[in-house]
Amino acid sequence: SGTDIDPNATHAAKLSLSLLHLLLQNKFPINLNIKSANFFDLVTRGEVEENSQDIIISNPPYITYTNQLEHQRKQYK
Repeated sequence: SGTDIDPNATHAAKLSLSLLHLLLQNKFPINLNIKSANFFDLVTRGEVEENSQDIIISNPPYITYTNQLEHQRKQYK
């Protein structure tokens, strides 16, 4: 499964993985569990089971403290 906050990134991942699967297996995958959402929000709401991820790769966008919204400052403090 995968999660990205950017819908364009999730579409690109689905396309890339589908083409790779087609190339290797000679068929399209049945299901790719890739969501467009904020992973940390999913965890906070209990929508991600504890220890259900094998690996988490994070590349958060850099936003200066002065450009963050108040709720962002509190959430990531």
